[in-house]
Amino acid sequence: MNYAVVRELKRLRALERGGVDKQPAECTIALIYPSPYYVGMSSMGFQLVYGLLNTLPGVRCERGFFIPWSQTYTLESLRPLRSFDCVGFSLSCEQDYFNVVEILRRAGIPLASRERDERHPLILGGGVCAWLNPEPLADIFDLFVLGEAEAVSAKLFERIMAGGKGGRVRLLRALAEIPGVYVPRLYEPRYGGEGQLLAVEGIESGIPAPERQWVGELDGWPALAPIVTPETDFGDRAIVELMRGCGRQCRFCVADYAYRAPRLRSRNAIMDAASRALSLGSGVALLGPSLTDHPDLEEVGDEIVRSGGRISVSSVRAGQVSERLLAILARGGLRSLTIAPETPSERLQRRLNKEIHARDLMRVAEGAAAVGLRDLKLYYLIGIEGETETEMEAIAQSVRAVSSLIHVRVSVGPLIPKARTPLQWAGMQGEGELRRKYRLLKKSIDKIPMARMSNQSIREAMTEATLARGDRTLVHHLALGRLPRAVVERYALRARGGEELFPWEHIGIGVNRKYLWAEYQKYIRGEMTSPCAPGKCDACGVCALPGGR
Repeated sequence: MNYAVVRELKRLRALERGGVDKQPAECTIALIYPSPYYVGMSSMGFQLVYGLLNTLPGVRCERGFFIPWSQTYTLESLRPLRSFDCVGFSLSCEQDYFNVVEILRRAGIPLASRERDERHPLILGGGVCAWLNPEPLADIFDLFVLGEAEAVSAKLFERIMAGGKGGRVRLLRALAEIPGVYVPRLYEPRYGGEGQLLAVEGIESGIPAPERQWVGELDGWPALAPIVTPETDFGDRAIVELMRGCGRQCRFCVADYAYRAPRLRSRNAIMDAASRALSLGSGVALLGPSLTDHPDLEEVGDEIVRSGGRISVSSVRAGQVSERLLAILARGGLRSLTIAPETPSERLQRRLNKEIHARDLMRVAEGAAAVGLRDLKLYYLIGIEGETETEMEAIAQSVRAVSSLIHVRVSVGPLIPKARTPLQWAGMQGEGELRRKYRLLKKSIDKIPMARMSNQSIREAMTEATLARGDRTLVHHLALGRLPRAVVERYALRARGGEELFPWEHIGIGVNRKYLWAEYQKYIRGEMTSPCAPGKCDACGVCALPGGR
């Protein structure tokens, strides 16, 4: 055991408040975030699943994280992963797939699912990547949880603990019968003579079609992350979830299409979670993909601040930020506000289906400065279909205008087509052109005194795009730790035809292909779509399904 790692894990544990303390149980699971502690503990989903699993009878869950120089030990008991019954990975970022491989290797656990038996832990995957497109990891994982853990976990662990005769293969076949559980080895891709995917089918009759599951009402489930620590993005604030899903229909956005239908927590449920956070002596970080769409945001924020709490919020929409909200946030200790305009070009905004008016951005900048905020953080995208030099220059012009009122931190990244969004058919812009655009923007923004720019690594973006739309053949490259240029060109840069079958389409998430294709055509034409109206529209297919399945 690496004693430097032990000291660091003990240090991190000592900084935590809250949490769970569960005695030894019938089934143990190491819940792993395949990135460092700081990133993992900033994840609302990871924390909620940790809390949820520890409420299940007979289940004890401990946490682990990627440690670059060592094998992974759990934070609670400092045990190695191979000593657990199950190892579950929270998959929210494609670049972490390489860390998954490294974690299993260092733990002495065979990489391939078919090489493991009853002597090894079950390897589970969950998180948004698990139901967007788990296929690059299909040969590694025993099973994936499709959708929200609240809807699947109880039945899953009841069946795991029931065990039974017949070994690992029979257990996996039984687990596949649970709605929301996908066992990849029970499904086989079938290819045509030119290598095109024709189908992904069950290896025998009676294999159920895997379908995403979700809860219809959020108020019956915890909104408060169970652990508070200063070692997160939120600076010793407890994380409280206000909503899931968005419904704004931004065509590049996973948070919209993967979590439909959008659902809000009630004001009472939010305040109950916030009150418990304040009782820990903590501030409150309010999280949601489209936070300013929550009708009670201002009232909740005001009540927290009047109770003496510090407050922070995730990204907000400029058009919905009021003077009152800015004043509340400033009184709650917020120093920086995040907005994602994506592009100042109205033409490109119509393509993305995200409308942010320049006047609203300027109004927020002026208001933020007036209440004493330190800066604005603005997110922009490059590599949008049809983007011109003039539209690129407009980003710098927009930053210059905002920075005349307040300091600006600019973050720029390339548009990355993702599975399950309308852009799953689009090709990604090439590395050379993206680098040229980065240089152009940086040269312009570096001249602005009150602005500074950072950007996502092009190489990391290419990796993300490749794995986001990859198939099972990529497991070989994951095992080798690199993606050859030809692979990147095939999976990241190549546009798909309208009839091409995708490797992930045998998994249902509720949003139908016809709707996504229609939205992709609107992307090309530059046409807007109205926001979701849950319960009043079944255009995408989700609201036509039984709620909370």
